[in-house]
Amino acid sequence: MDKAVGRVLSTSIRRKVLEELIKRGKATAYEISKNLDIPDAAVGKHLEILFEAKLVDAPEVDISTGRLKKIYRPATNAEKVLKEFWDKEIRDAPKSIQKMYLNKECKENK
Repeated sequence: MDKAVGRVLSTSIRRKVLEELIKRGKATAYEISKNLDIPDAAVGKHLEILFEAKLVDAPEVDISTGRLKKIYRPATNAEKVLKEFWDKEIRDAPKSIQKMYLNKECKENK
């Protein structure tokens, strides 16, 4: 993962937006905003930034209802890049945090 993508993912709200999009598979900014309780304009801005970082595909435009609706999908590599981000964060974390994380992982995998 390059540094520019790391900077994009360093914002917690942006990570939440990407995580929600990955979980859903596809969604509009409005749908994500309602689930995360974030204004849809803010979600839209984060989706633009994620698109520029190539973590979100170009939105599909739907006007079948008479209103413009942009449907976003995560890029095929988005989940992998997000995992790499978290792996790096954990590797760079203080030993006490790493230990806590490893203990939690061990308990969850039992």
